[in-house]
Amino acid sequence: LRRKIDKGRDPMLHTLRGVGYVLRPAS
Repeated sequence: LRRKIDKGRDPMLHTLRGVGYVLRPAS
């Protein structure tokens, strides 16, 4: 799912995704 979200989101959010992954690893 992370790969699908990564492609579905914009490049800017790509960095935020990394931060959100650290904040919510369970997500």
